[in-house]
Amino acid sequence: TYGAPADATIFMGSGGGAGGVSCYSATGYGGAGGNGGGAVELDAGAITIDGGVLVNGEDGEDGYGTSGSAGNGGGGGGSGGTILLEGSVVEISGNISANGGDGGARAAISSYGGAGGGGGGGRIKIFYETLDDAAAIYSVSGGADGGTSYEAPAAANGSNGTNNSAFLTYSQPTSSMGPEEIYQLYYSTGDHTSQIHDFGSVIQFTTFDYNVTLNSQNINFDVQVSNDGFATIADNISFAAADGSNSYDISSLTAARYVRVLTDFSGDGSNTPYLHDFTVNGKKYMNRILFTDKISVIGDIECTGKVTSAGGYDPPYVGFTMETRKAIVQRIKKEVPKDKLEQAILFWNSETSRLEIYLPSKGEFRDLQGNLLLKEKPLGTQ
Repeated sequence: TYGAPADATIFMGSGGGAGGVSCYSATGYGGAGGNGGGAVELDAGAITIDGGVLVNGEDGEDGYGTSGSAGNGGGGGGSGGTILLEGSVVEISGNISANGGDGGARAAISSYGGAGGGGGGGRIKIFYETLDDAAAIYSVSGGADGGTSYEAPAAANGSNGTNNSAFLTYSQPTSSMGPEEIYQLYYSTGDHTSQIHDFGSVIQFTTFDYNVTLNSQNINFDVQVSNDGFATIADNISFAAADGSNSYDISSLTAARYVRVLTDFSGDGSNTPYLHDFTVNGKKYMNRILFTDKISVIGDIECTGKVTSAGGYDPPYVGFTMETRKAIVQRIKKEVPKDKLEQAILFWNSETSRLEIYLPSKGEFRDLQGNLLLKEKPLGTQ
């Protein structure tokens, strides 16, 4: 068992010695010594162990011989290693073990030869500000000897190791294996690239909605668009995230079919920034689309610019369904949102056999010259 029980040093366990081969042995061999246990160091603000951390030494191998051989000894058990835990809050409900391995027995073919000794127990060292280990199982037992030996000295059991825990004001680690490698409790940089989203057609982008918790760190977005599945990038826009739920104007992006979002995380390593979700918003982009058959639209068509018609029947025409004033009022109540009641509705009145204009917000019916035909209760009023 190496090292001291109450400092922050760690040592791996040593291997057990191999069993001897008697000069009287024509065949066979002494058992191999068991490997020593490993070494584990955990240094973090919060440590939770609900499984097991085991650095036990291996058992020594039994001696082996055949008829006519004698005196082949068993191998010694390996000694236990070291478990070192350093943290502010340490919670343990599992098995923490640094046992020594058992010694191997002498060859069973003969009463000659010696058994292997047990390996010494290792060391468990826990330094903490808060420790909850009521359900922990600790073990640092020395290994048992391999049994009877022909002559003195007889094989011995391994000595027990040590289990030490002590209060320690925890401070963030400043260096790892080399002075040039600095590490913190949290990574100081990171990045993420989203999957490519295919809208199925060209989109005019509007806003990028997102929700983040910065924790005094940084998140930067790069929204990229493409029309060829990102064989090339058509355009991109980059910006720094503000804390909380926000919306960023991305309408300056080139209209495109595909989008992906690159997210860069950075900070001083004292905390973790969180990206909870984001949404890329846009509208279908139509530019000189040719329809060779009837097109039916359920919902609104918004047009910026002039609508022209060419070809088809001569001259081009717009067809109106047969409506009544009562029917058009019911349709407007059912189909038109309240925020769009300021618009004028053109319809064919089948009762008067003429085109009329209905103004829902005023409750007025007028002819194409603007003359008032009928005044009713405006829609959208109580």
